[in-house]
Amino acid sequence: MENIALKALHIGLMIWGRRWYVLFASLGICVLGWTAVFMIPSQYQASTRIYVDTDSLLAPLLRGMTADVNMVQQVDMMQRTLLSRPNLENVLRMTDLDLRANTSSDKDDLIASVGGRVAIRSGGRNLFTVNFIDPDPEVAKKVVQALLTIFIESNLGASRQDIQKARRFIDDQVAEYEKQLKAMEARMAEFKREHPGMLAQAGTVATRLEAARGRMIQIEGEIEDAVAKRDSIAKEMKNTPQYLQVDGVPVVVDRNGDPAAVLDKDINEARQRLTLLRFKFTDQHPDVTEARRYLDELMEQKSAQGTAPASSRRSGAVAQRVANPLYDQIRLKLIDAESQVQTLERRRSSQRTELARLEDLARTSPEIEAQALGLDRDYNVIKKNYEELLARRESARLSQDVDAKADKVQFRVIDPPFVPAEANFPNRPLLLTGVLLAGLAGGIVVAFVHAQMADAFSSAQQLCDALRLNVIGSVSWVGSASPPHQVREVMSFSGAMVGLLMLYGLLMIAIVMPNPRSLLSLNARNIRFDDLANGVQRAFDLLRSAF
Repeated sequence: MENIALKALHIGLMIWGRRWYVLFASLGICVLGWTAVFMIPSQYQASTRIYVDTDSLLAPLLRGMTADVNMVQQVDMMQRTLLSRPNLENVLRMTDLDLRANTSSDKDDLIASVGGRVAIRSGGRNLFTVNFIDPDPEVAKKVVQALLTIFIESNLGASRQDIQKARRFIDDQVAEYEKQLKAMEARMAEFKREHPGMLAQAGTVATRLEAARGRMIQIEGEIEDAVAKRDSIAKEMKNTPQYLQVDGVPVVVDRNGDPAAVLDKDINEARQRLTLLRFKFTDQHPDVTEARRYLDELMEQKSAQGTAPASSRRSGAVAQRVANPLYDQIRLKLIDAESQVQTLERRRSSQRTELARLEDLARTSPEIEAQALGLDRDYNVIKKNYEELLARRESARLSQDVDAKADKVQFRVIDPPFVPAEANFPNRPLLLTGVLLAGLAGGIVVAFVHAQMADAFSSAQQLCDALRLNVIGSVSWVGSASPPHQVREVMSFSGAMVGLLMLYGLLMIAIVMPNPRSLLSLNARNIRFDDLANGVQRAFDLLRSAF
């Protein structure tokens, strides 16, 4: 530790012996450095802050009714594309910077320079800061204002243009699908006219054929039941006598109870039944034919019965034939059974014709049925797309109205474009201080190097270390300079160093004072001491903040 202190003392003595080297070297470095600091152009930074409010109250109310646009992604995209070439060209035109470019190459360099000096930072969710640096504070402010205008207008305009393009596209698609839908309806109508049997009923030909066969089997069963019922009634009628023989004691018969009157009543009822059936059916209808035959039989019975005596009463035994009412009832049932059988036979004949037609159609229908299914499928697809396009066109119209009448996105300028009065770069107080420290260090280094290059030793120990030999003794040398002369030399050196520091202080005050020209005036009345004090205070504040 003692050796280190001794070496440090020797080095200090060597440098002190060459103190004027330190002074002149420091002065040269400081003058050159300070000149370079003042030659650096000042750069002013203009900035603005924007908040994009995408949480509109209309969004939850209109969800599902309008086109859902992700405004957060759209704003983020606009932030990333703000420094695109078209936007930068607009900035040059809005700030008249394009007048500085005479050629296309100059314009490209100017666009690259402006884009490189613009900084866009995100300060949180939907909070953006735009900065621009330029030697001219007015130009910096204009550029930031132009970027702010483009950012707001491009976001609003892009949303509206997208909706307009989407609506035009949907309108074109609706018109095209409407034409296709009309053409498909015309094709289906033509197909129905050419093949009426294919689309007249629901279901395919195979389904209809199977149903026809089922109905045919059902009709056959009904005919068998009706025929069995008719045969049973006919057998019962065959076993039932048509007339009854009545043998009785002498009776007195009133005209109203005469069998001829009963027969006349039956004849009248049969005539009325025949008349009613003729109103409903033709003369060839089985029911009409059977009713006519029954009436003829009654007329024959009346002819065979003969005419009764004219007197209203007679006595004695009477033996005669009378109509069997049971036989008449069975006959009526037989007529109904015959009618039902004939009706079912006509249904069977008609069903056989339909079944034959469907069988013929089933052999030739697969291709036609495939065409019908294809037409129906294409029609349903086109109709579904057409209806969806109509719904989306209405949604696009509503979105356009909302975008035009209500702001889905609100841009709030938190801090308008602002340029500070002092330059942001360079930090001249810090640079001046650095140059001063570098100059002093450089002067010390120059003196140390000069001492190392000299052919002399400042102590016996240094000589012993250098030559690796023992030193027997040393002889002191007393200079001829008097102590006052040494004091004057030290004072001169100190005054020179103080002058260097005062020059540094004057430069610092000149930087931070509002009116630095007051220091150059020789008239004391023009010097503002409050400005001087403020400048000194600001200089110390800057130095304190820098370190």
